[in-house]
Amino acid sequence: MARSLVLIKKSLAEFLQQLIDNHQGLNLSWICNYCREKHSGNMLKKVKKAEAGHLIETFKPDITLFDEQKQVFAVIKLSTKQKPDPAAILFYETKGIIYMQVKLEPQDELESLTAKLVQPDFVGTCFNPKCKECGHFLQKTIMTIIEEDCYKCKHPIKVAVIEAGMSRGSTCVGPESFTPTEIELARSKGVLIEPVFSKTRQERYLANICPGCNTFVGQHYLFTDYLSPAGMGYLKHETHHVGYYCDYCSEVD
Repeated sequence: MARSLVLIKKSLAEFLQQLIDNHQGLNLSWICNYCREKHSGNMLKKVKKAEAGHLIETFKPDITLFDEQKQVFAVIKLSTKQKPDPAAILFYETKGIIYMQVKLEPQDELESLTAKLVQPDFVGTCFNPKCKECGHFLQKTIMTIIEEDCYKCKHPIKVAVIEAGMSRGSTCVGPESFTPTEIELARSKGVLIEPVFSKTRQERYLANICPGCNTFVGQHYLFTDYLSPAGMGYLKHETHHVGYYCDYCSEVD
């Protein structure tokens, strides 16, 4: 590194402060460590001051960002390691501070670091709400509606399946586990859902039905014949965000 790390940190803080003073934003994008989706947002939207070398109890981040109330809003760590320190993640989570980490290479200078900053390696926050029970970030409940020909009569059929971790007893479920609102949404998208009797399960439940021959799609075939091929791009499908679930509470239960 041509210049010392101390000077690099100071220059980076000054660069961010200049953006703040000029009322300019800094748009970041990253793959969320909590929900695995891509997030984007203006890092400086709530920030009024950037400072290098500010000590927060036993932790000393490289850059500290303060909000209008002069409270620490977020911190930036320049690290030679790819993975963030679990102790640091926990510390900043308990403090309600957003922790960001950028991979530091020996050849990095201010210009290369500012370029990396817009796509940080780790950002310790998620845009999803938190679980009221355990405080972890919730995951999106996704309904996928898939189009295919009926295996029996070749009539076009639409089926609906929901992915919600293990919160409903299985990672993907059919209409038997849908809420009334989810059933209404699926039907509004052209999915035929009716009660059926399964000889295998010896019970009556709601299922996806072929409008041509009234054959219903069982739980097992929903994944193997519809959701899995759709996920690989073989079948036409559309997705809908229908709510949230807590993956952590599901695992504990």
